[in-house]
Parts: sequence; structure tokens; C-alpha cells
Amino acid sequence: MIQVDEYHYSRRKTLAVCIDTLGRVIVRAPKGYPQKKINDFLSAKQDWILRRQQAKKAYAVPLPTSIDGYRLPYLGDTLLLRVYEGQRVREGDGVLYLPQKDTEKRLISWLKKRALAVCRARTDFWQGIMGVTCKDVKVSVAKRKWGSCSSKDEIRYTYRLLYAPVPLIDYVVVHELAHIRHKNHSASFWREVGKYMPDYASRRVQLHRLSSLLEIF
Repeated sequence: MIQVDEYHYSRRKTLAVCIDTLGRVIVRAPKGYPQKKINDFLSAKQDWILRRQQAKKAYAVPLPTSIDGYRLPYLGDTLLLRVYEGQRVREGDGVLYLPQKDTEKRLISWLKKRALAVCRARTDFWQGIMGVTCKDVKVSVAKRKWGSCSSKDEIRYTYRLLYAPVPLIDYVVVHELAHIRHKNHSASFWREVGKYMPDYASRRVQLHRLSSLLEIF
């Protein structure tokens, strides 16, 4: 029998199961939906669920159990996090030193600032190549999307994009800039992406495999 990690009941009319970035089984069901029918549904989907779980877990990045000593994925490499008695965040020789007070808050603040600088630089680079201009670049705290482009051509990147290698960051940047010309995921949109990044499909797969990065801090 499949073990369900979370149940979500709502006014939806259909039953669904999904596997999140960490391989957990999430069931979404209408309010009052009979448990027996859910169990029957899971039994019928068992092979698919197990395959998806194995695929997710194969690429899952270990989540931190504590900040001190954690190796944070960072632009294709890692930063060793160390908590120390100082008053400011400082970086050196592959180590990020964090104050004891408000440690996680200070870490996230540092990540947001660094992500904004990196994403602005990569966006400026690709804008020049693609001949488009976004109105603004911002950093969000999103945990379900790497980036988004608004109807006003403003692009937001999650600060967690900083955990990905630069070639995959570039894929997200090109993807969002292509939305300035095409506000959908039509064939024309993907042709636009492919024009500037012929190997986008491979990068897209790699980024999908690293979706567990969205769960870090």
C-alpha cells in the first residue's frame, strides 16, 4: 500500500495524486471523498507513483538539519556554512560565515542580495543577445517557480535560483526573456528559446531534476 505523506481536501471535483520535489506523495481530494476510493485510486496508480518517487529521490539534494556545517549548493559549487561570533556575514575561501544572532534571517538576506546581483547580470547579458528589454528584475521567495515574467515585462527570480549552476540559471533567464515576445508556452515561444539556446531541452531536464533545491531555506 502506498504511504501518503499529505492529504489536501478542498472543493475540487476530482481526485489527484502528485509527487513533490522530495518524493513525498500528496493526495488532493474533494471534501468528504471516501477513503476506500482513495485507496483504490492509489493502488491503481502504484507503479506510476513508485517510478516517480524513485526518479525524484535519485536527484534530491540533502536538506539541512542545521545551518552550521551545511554545504550550500551555490552556482554549481558549494559554500560551507559556518556560524561564528562575529556581527556580519562574510565570505572567504569557499566558506560563508554567519552571525549567531538571527542566523537564518541573515543568511536569507545575503542570498537575496547575491541572487539579485547574479540574476540582473545574467539578464543584462541575455537581453543584449536577444534584443529584448524587461522593465525590471526582482527577487522573490517563490518555492514553486524558478522565475516568472509579468504582463508588464517585469521578471522575478526566486533567490533559490542561486543554488543552481550558471548554465541552468541562464536557461531560466532566456525562458523568461522569451516571454516578453510570447506570453505563453506555444510552439512560437519554444522556437524563440531554441533560437538563442539550442540545448534548452537538456537544460530544462537538468533543472527539473534539481527541483529539490527549491526546498532549501
